[in-house]
Amino acid sequence: MNSVCQRKFQGGVSFVEILVSMAVGVIILGGVTQTLLTNKKNNAWANEMAYVQENARYSLDILGRELRLAGYFGCGSGSASKTFNSINGGGNLALDFGNTIRGFEGSVVDDIKDSGLVTTNAELWGYDNTPALVASQPKPDAFMLYGASTDFDLTVTKHNGPSAVIFTSRDPGEAGIADGDFLVVASQDCTDVGLFQKTTGGGSKTNHNAGNSVTPGNCIKGVRHINSFDCNSDPGTAPGNPSSYLEYGPGATLMRFSSFGFYIGKSTESDGIPALMKRTVINNNEALGYTFEELITGIEDMQLTYYIDTDGDLYPNYTARADQVGTDDWGLVVAVRLELVMRSYSELFDSNKSVSFNGKDYNDKYMRQLVTKTVQLRNGGSVGYLADGSSGGGTTGTTGDTGTDTGTDTGTDTGTDTGTDTGTDTGTDTGTDTGTDGGTDGDAGPQEGDPCTKSNGRDGTINAGGNCS
Repeated sequence: MNSVCQRKFQGGVSFVEILVSMAVGVIILGGVTQTLLTNKKNNAWANEMAYVQENARYSLDILGRELRLAGYFGCGSGSASKTFNSINGGGNLALDFGNTIRGFEGSVVDDIKDSGLVTTNAELWGYDNTPALVASQPKPDAFMLYGASTDFDLTVTKHNGPSAVIFTSRDPGEAGIADGDFLVVASQDCTDVGLFQKTTGGGSKTNHNAGNSVTPGNCIKGVRHINSFDCNSDPGTAPGNPSSYLEYGPGATLMRFSSFGFYIGKSTESDGIPALMKRTVINNNEALGYTFEELITGIEDMQLTYYIDTDGDLYPNYTARADQVGTDDWGLVVAVRLELVMRSYSELFDSNKSVSFNGKDYNDKYMRQLVTKTVQLRNGGSVGYLADGSSGGGTTGTTGDTGTDTGTDTGTDTGTDTGTDTGTDTGTDTGTDTGTDGGTDGDAGPQEGDPCTKSNGRDGTINAGGNCS
């Protein structure tokens, strides 16, 4: 019996079926691609928002801390009624010892450059055709802070004025003090504070001789007198006679002088990115030198408003820009309002967006955020006021802090504040607080004339009803 074997062939797909399957595949691939692109964009937004917000928090924290510490000389706020600067400053604002703060208006041509913070305007953000800023618009401000370093302090056991020798309880070399260092000595009652450059010394000795063994050197041996003085002023009685200068008694404190400058420059790490820069005065081989540090990127603008106290009660009477503060009035600043414009690292928008912050117009694809904070200068205000001889009698109450300050103020302060601040704030508050703070520092709520009130602008009068940031 014969059988017929039939072969069965598979049928192919039609052209239409191929087209349909390709279309379905393209739709699925398009959906996946769109999802990936959307997730990528959302991730970029999240990263940039985190970048902006974290930089904003960090910048306000570091600038606020430095402002609160400015003017610290181991004393309570406003205690130093006389200051003595024996260094050949020659007008160098880095050694402007008589003040707590000095500001520089970015809109005033060459104001920041002439201060010595930078060598040329090209180092500043907003100059030299920096992107996103119109040449005629305001430029970022800058400021300097002065005080004593908190990294060490030595107790004075004896001071021989005519020999220009200060003896301390332990070897200054153990604390890292070297010839050429800029040092501050404060009397035990913190009323007199002197600045000098260390010349020689060994063991427990610290010398402050006049001459050019170090640079810029001391113009005179004296570091204390019956009147405030610097190398450009006559203290009043036989300035060339060392015996006419007073000595610091046992219990005085020897500390390192600190001088910082802050400005908005161009990042050294990334082209086209603005950054907050810090300049620090150092001893560079027994000569005046500086270090420059890039602190935070993404800060595009910094505007400062200064609160001025003209009657010595530590409450501001008016606000002003840096170019509106008199040369002799920087010692009257009791608070500073910071306004920072934060910018994303990369472009985020698909097309240019027009926005305006602090009177500046931006038209690009970057995301920006404006953050503000008002900071009280806990060691400022009455120093310059008392030095002018216009008032006295110690320090009156300030906007109160919570009883004990250990670096971060928290809680709500009501009633009378009699606590003693420690840590970064070493002053003693004796004022009466009646407000409630909804901000981050736990200070008293807004009062008329209080630095935590809101002004009409950077050069307006004080209005009650603002808030402390």
